[in-house]
Amino acid sequence: ERLGFVWHAANFGLSALAGGIIAIGFHHPVSGVTQGVSSFALGEAQLFTQPTRLETLATTPNSAMRYLPQLSLESRCLRLGLRGTF
Repeated sequence: ERLGFVWHAANFGLSALAGGIIAIGFHHPVSGVTQGVSSFALGEAQLFTQPTRLETLATTPNSAMRYLPQLSLESRCLRLGLRGTF
């Protein structure tokens, strides 16, 4: 679902919008093109590297995801946290 065409099109549109604002609105065409291309490349990297099965791991019984409570005592401070591993 996250690797569908809609996400790539939204990434391209938002990157082109950001680059267009810089290029046309601020009269810096080289910076606008650089902004548009780099933000599109970073957006594609995020789309292809984000985890896609975390929700199914958390909701299936006997899954490998475990939550471990953490309690640490520091000087005049008590910290309670929850750490997840999968």
